Amino acid sequence: MKPAAAGWFAQRSLALAGFLLLAGGELRAQTILGSVRDASAVVPGAVVRLLDAEHRILERVEVDANGRFELRPEGPGRYHVLVDAPGFASDLSAPIRVREGALVDHSVVLTPVGASSEPVAILEADDLAQACGAAGASSRWDRGIVVGQVRDAEGETLRGAWVSAEWDERGRRVRSEGRSGVDGLYILCDVPSEIEVRLRAAITDRFSPDTPVELTSSAIHRVDLALPSQVTGTDGRLLGRIVDVGSGTGVALAEVAIAGTSLRRITDSNGHFAFDSVPAGLHEIRVAQLGYAAREVAVALAPDRGHGVEIPLARQPIELDPVVVSVRSARWYGNMRAFQRRMLTAGGTFFARAEIRRLEPTRLVDLLRRVPGVRIVANGLQPPSVRMRGRTCDPELVVDRVRTRDRALLEDLRGVDLEAVEVYRSAAEDPGEFTRPGRCGAIVVWTRRAVV
Repeated sequence: MKPAAAGWFAQRSLALAGFLLLAGGELRAQTILGSVRDASAVVPGAVVRLLDAEHRILERVEVDANGRFELRPEGPGRYHVLVDAPGFASDLSAPIRVREGALVDHSVVLTPVGASSEPVAILEADDLAQACGAAGASSRWDRGIVVGQVRDAEGETLRGAWVSAEWDERGRRVRSEGRSGVDGLYILCDVPSEIEVRLRAAITDRFSPDTPVELTSSAIHRVDLALPSQVTGTDGRLLGRIVDVGSGTGVALAEVAIAGTSLRRITDSNGHFAFDSVPAGLHEIRVAQLGYAAREVAVALAPDRGHGVEIPLARQPIELDPVVVSVRSARWYGNMRAFQRRMLTAGGTFFARAEIRRLEPTRLVDLLRRVPGVRIVANGLQPPSVRMRGRTCDPELVVDRVRTRDRALLEDLRGVDLEAVEVYRSAAEDPGEFTRPGRCGAIVVWTRRAVV
């Protein structure tokens, strides 16, 4: 050993021994020592847990007034140290090899992420294994895990909120999603470290602001997310389509105006238009396009609701059937508005409700057979398989924003159940919202019962 290195090691050993004496402990067997700090000061109230290689909790201590702690494993082996403190991201160490009679220094610097007074119960081994796979966090030390709670503005936990993590990877946007469960707890596995990740929570039409975090490799990070209060306003939302009465195809570049207001829209190439905010009440919708007879229809908008409408135009002034307006939830409006945007910008194959009615598929699998490059493979009594452009790997199946491996849904979902369907035959066609690495495209289904 070089003299300089030997001197440093001796000083370090003396410092550790001095730490033991100050902490009031005696040197015996194998011991893990350390302190818990943030960037500038000790962290009061931090709880330190000793875990075995399978993340089972063996010992729990609190730091002293100086932020110091001492853990004493019963024998040599590999261990983890988990540190949790209110208002800070939890820190899970990489495996620490403890030899018999050894003294190990493990000091921790925590990162503040927002106040929280409740522990994360899902760090127990069984729950972690169930959520992130049998190997838990120990198999991917280049990744991290994000856990936390979703709350409303009053501090109440929210169950069933969607939580997403987004990041840029090799020039492509990648997303990991999960839902909050009991007590508003959520967990996202295999989130990359050392790059900025943006976290967001959503429930119905409420969204939390983006929360940027940078994970430490091999750590469990605690990040709580808050949703704004439910807004009860006086505006409604209108999502519609202008169609040719003869062919049923969308009429592009038609002007749609709401009488008595300055609100005007031009339909896109599929005949769609949208008004994000219209005062509730009875309105007159005026539609005009060259080559078609102008039309005026009355629409009643309810506050804080989405409304769907399809307005046919004729090339000659003829009597047309009344327009029926369907009153839907704000969730339906948000989902279908995003569906329309993807129809214009993404490279997939899209089936809107009007097209599904025209094709009259008996089952979802019948609709998929109409997509070029998609092949349905029968498996006897087992659910069918889907092959995208001849590739043998399975595409992602997403039903009402929930990823599922239940291929029986391909035959169980009836044509009358479908509100919209998106088919992406490769990751290149996917706008980055549905396909995970290693998957061959995605089949995205919106059912009628989930968007009403």
